[in-house]
Amino acid sequence: MVTLDEGTRCAMPWGSPVELETKRRIDVALWAYTYEYLNHSVVDDITYDRVSLEINQEMATGNETLDAFFRDKFEASTGLWVHDHPEKPKLEYIALKYLKLRKNEGR
Repeated sequence: MVTLDEGTRCAMPWGSPVELETKRRIDVALWAYTYEYLNHSVVDDITYDRVSLEINQEMATGNETLDAFFRDKFEASTGLWVHDHPEKPKLEYIALKYLKLRKNEGR
């Protein structure tokens, strides 16, 4: 058992290969969405490129729809693929919440 914080315990620490891949995919999708649809750059090009190149398009994460999308449509060298993302409404929701939070924090 691992203690995460005061009394919260889990059987395994966070950070399995699937969890890390899922996080990378969410990050690049959010970054691409904010850039392509909201004309806002959340990270610099170097960070986007580095994380995009780490994407393992063949890894199954348990979400068949998004696994197929990343396998068939994702291109690390551009963010245009986000226009075909199957969960654009979710990306919009997350992006707007994120940008509102940043604005409230004065960033």
